[in-house]
Amino acid sequence: MEFYQYDRWDNPIGPIAGILAARHRQEAGGENSLTLTTIGPLAKGDRIVWCDEGTWREHVANEPSATRDEDGVVSYETYCEDALAELFRDKVDEKRIRSGTATQGLTAVLEQTRWSLGTVTVTGSRTKSFYHCSVGESLQSIAETWGGEVYSSFAADERGITRRYVNFVGAMGSRSTHKRFEYRKDLLSVKRTVSADDVYTAMRGYGKGEAVGDDEWGRRITFADINSGKDYLADASALARWGRPDDKGGKAHAYGTAIFEDCEDAAELKELTQQALDDAKEPKVAYECKVLDLKGLGRSWEGVGTGDSVQVIDTAFNPALRLEARIMALDRNLLEPADVDVSIGNIRNDIGSEYAAQAAKINALQRRSASWDVAAYTPSSYINQIIDGLNKQFDAGMSYVYQSPEQGIIVGSVPLDPMSGKPTRLPAS
Repeated sequence: MEFYQYDRWDNPIGPIAGILAARHRQEAGGENSLTLTTIGPLAKGDRIVWCDEGTWREHVANEPSATRDEDGVVSYETYCEDALAELFRDKVDEKRIRSGTATQGLTAVLEQTRWSLGTVTVTGSRTKSFYHCSVGESLQSIAETWGGEVYSSFAADERGITRRYVNFVGAMGSRSTHKRFEYRKDLLSVKRTVSADDVYTAMRGYGKGEAVGDDEWGRRITFADINSGKDYLADASALARWGRPDDKGGKAHAYGTAIFEDCEDAAELKELTQQALDDAKEPKVAYECKVLDLKGLGRSWEGVGTGDSVQVIDTAFNPALRLEARIMALDRNLLEPADVDVSIGNIRNDIGSEYAAQAAKINALQRRSASWDVAAYTPSSYINQIIDGLNKQFDAGMSYVYQSPEQGIIVGSVPLDPMSGKPTRLPAS
């Protein structure tokens, strides 16, 4: 396998010689990295182009390091990120998609970049705003809003990469591989982990804050008007399995809350809330499997790719483990094809538990942001009325002025202390 080096301006440098180790990791809708260990250095920003079984890939050297061992030999290890990451350095000033498709959203945010729209299979209409953010952040937001996975692909010729594509699909990989990992065959070990995320049997859904009104400051829209007066959706089967005792001999729902900042339509909000409930009404389970890559031993029909659906059968568990799952990540030694780490499951843990507190704070801020939205969109005429009213009250009495280099000019309706600038009697206005 050859790796071709280009400088940050896409000028060819040549094949990379003296590769001691090469490892590629790809997650479904997530990390796509290449780590090279070489006898010579790579510069930060260099582009690495290589062909992966007929698929062209491009990575960018992002974190070079050099190590000298006890014998005085220096080796160089370079972590290279997906070239798609350059979109986190491209900007989006202001774009708004109203009841539009994912294709429209992608086209809008990629408009000023050198990337083209590739395969898009995600359907549905959503409303989404992009304001003073990076293109990369916009792609993440599109994946969350429309639901799907983003990945890069490339076209190349003898000159190097000729086209760069952003693809957006419901799920990467194949749904019909018929691949089975089995105990005593190619399934070496299994670790089963149940996520710490809460399970909800009912989900409240809230959209964008309503317009300014006498009694509706910051109130978020709901779908109660089209859902028999209820601002939540519930699942009876989830209640039977995951509800909590209600102290009356029955079961009570475990309520979750989903907030969709850009949603302004009740029907769309209900659909989004149903999706959130479907995702939260069962515990998420991940399986980390160590497998023997039979493809690397010459059995090409045993190969799998990132995102593929597979079966896992382990009779060492009691009862036997039989499940349908996805290849969530492949970590491959490119110089030794049989050395592969496979992560199998229905979730991808990309945020550790140490971020749980931060997530809670973010959710709290989201719940309060509707009132901030109202303030941001309050008509200037309304603000001017308030200012005029205050000025009239102020002008009705005497004004006392205090000035200092440290505190500037202070105007009050009561006498001010000449040293501190504070009121000498109350009430002060």
